[in-house]
Amino acid sequence: MPIYVRLFQGRKTPSELITALGESGPVFGPYDCYYHITYVDLIRMLRKSDEDPHDIRIIGGLLYYDGSYYGDWAVISEDSIQEGGLDKCVAPFEEAKAQLPGQPVPTADQTEEESCATSPTQRVRCPGCGLPVEMPADWDGSAPEEALCNTCHDNDEKADRAAAALAAYRKAHSDYGPGSNEPLD
Repeated sequence: MPIYVRLFQGRKTPSELITALGESGPVFGPYDCYYHITYVDLIRMLRKSDEDPHDIRIIGGLLYYDGSYYGDWAVISEDSIQEGGLDKCVAPFEEAKAQLPGQPVPTADQTEEESCATSPTQRVRCPGCGLPVEMPADWDGSAPEEALCNTCHDNDEKADRAAAALAAYRKAHSDYGPGSNEPLD
């Protein structure tokens, strides 16, 4: 059975905090040969009819495609695509849109090893947990929050939402005294 890959929770920069669902991304497919994740660094998708696979890099826990960084992706069956009305969202995969900004598009005669060897990225530590994350080679470290892994990014969002909810609660109840349900005079 063919599968599709849907990207969502998109943002324009890795450090952008999203408070709702983020951008919906494209749906790629159908892939009837394989879908493979390597070291949580690369997603490779292949159709029997294609000679070359479609690759998307995972940088800092986010997938990059066409100017957006996606925090979530789903593998979806063909039946679910049709039943959910997502068939209108299926888009052709374009390799050039999957290249990180400033990263050269591999030529057809480059091997995978040569392509990966020339990929201008750097591995740095997530400032939240210390796990290694991959960042573009031109990242200068001046905004360390951009290097947060996806887990730490999500935890920061949860903490921000909790702080906002607590502030709203305190504001709504600021007219009442401690231990009292009566307004202060």
